[in-house]
Amino acid sequence: MSNKVKVVDCQESLAAKVGRFLLSKGFALASCIGRAKTLEELTWDDSLGILCKDPEVKLRKRLFGLITAQELRRTLLGVVWFGREFGASEQDWILVVYSRQHLELLRQLAEEMALAFNVKITLRLEAQSRAEVLPSEHWY
Repeated sequence: MSNKVKVVDCQESLAAKVGRFLLSKGFALASCIGRAKTLEELTWDDSLGILCKDPEVKLRKRLFGLITAQELRRTLLGVVWFGREFGASEQDWILVVYSRQHLELLRQLAEEMALAFNVKITLRLEAQSRAEVLPSEHWY
């Protein structure tokens, strides 16, 4: 084999590494628009949505009030961007926060991720309240 050809073995994507970290912290994974994703679906994405179960979900009665079921609703807390499209890079991530209510939680998470992945993370508050968040917030 000549020294002009370099073989690179299969590597785990950055999104998958961060996804594994988020799952270990009890969060769920999503696309940048809030559509739920599994760890296997993360390939070479340049962003990763962070979902959390909504504690405000109430039991909903169905079938004339005889059967109750809890809705499986999750809130899109924010999105971590790794790619240049949003002004981020592999060493300087941007964490977009979709409600002031989630700012402190995601600030703490960003500090943990910055230490774990040895990166700098900038938090951007995109909306003051959940009412201003993407219309698909509770669809997934």
